[in-house]
Amino acid sequence: MLEINDIFLAESMEELEGLASQVKEMKEENSRRAEGLVVALAKQARKLQPYRGITTIAGVLGLSRTYLYHRIETEDRYGDLLKDFPRLSRGHLAMLYGYGVTAEQAPHFLELADNESKPMSVAKLAREVKKELGLPDKMHACNEILPDGTICGKVHTIGGQHND
Repeated sequence: MLEINDIFLAESMEELEGLASQVKEMKEENSRRAEGLVVALAKQARKLQPYRGITTIAGVLGLSRTYLYHRIETEDRYGDLLKDFPRLSRGHLAMLYGYGVTAEQAPHFLELADNESKPMSVAKLAREVKKELGLPDKMHACNEILPDGTICGKVHTIGGQHND
């Protein structure tokens, strides 16, 4: 069974690409363990080949390099928080990262998500995060026709009042 330490012991990109192929097979079998290995692969690829390593591994895994960079940053920011919340997924962390939640704020939101009989969905947690942080709901470019016959075009909160 492939372990994270095996990935960090890889000394060449060729060796790492072989390990990436194994992880890809694990991902296809919906192995939850594979998600942690993906981050380890990306970190090791960045170390072995700073400019092209992540792009190479992303190609082998069938993922975008932007996704891998995002996963590394999420892992760096929140570390091992999921060990305290085994019922939650990395999707919860990715959503927190997307809203700019700090490492100090994250445990509060994860406790909130894990406090129910079944874990809160990522979408429901996102609504709670937006509410607590005072972030607006979705924004849109207004298509309302003004009294002078022109289209407003300003960006408003969906469901909010129209301000001229």
